[in-house]
Amino acid sequence: AQRYRYDNLAQRYAKFSELWRQRMRQKEAGFSPYVVPGVAQRESERAIVSSTAPSEHRVLCSDPLREPERVQDLYRTLVEARQKVGQKAEINFEQFHRFVRQKTEQLKRQLGCQQVEYTVVVEGGQVKLKAKGK
Repeated sequence: AQRYRYDNLAQRYAKFSELWRQRMRQKEAGFSPYVVPGVAQRESERAIVSSTAPSEHRVLCSDPLREPERVQDLYRTLVEARQKVGQKAEINFEQFHRFVRQKTEQLKRQLGCQQVEYTVVVEGGQVKLKAKGK
């Protein structure tokens, strides 16, 4: 029984050791299947990210409960932009709608404005959602 356990552990170690060696070889060669923050990208990867990155998309919203089509448009744009730059695009629409509602009310109270402008932008390979009062 001990010999069986030892053989099993030795096989797992060899498998993970080989997997680690392969990934390190790829990393040293400059290939990365995903973008890691803080790690320099090759020029070709930068070109791909900048060419597929969408331009700024703006949506004005005064009451998200009465303007669900605007929130849905903003949500769709955010998900598409995240997919294009390689980020996880799994965002729950209900949670996103709740966030937009809360942020809109908060900014309207703080700034005394009637509308909030949401902008989806790509900065440094990261998709960001910005909000400002109008």
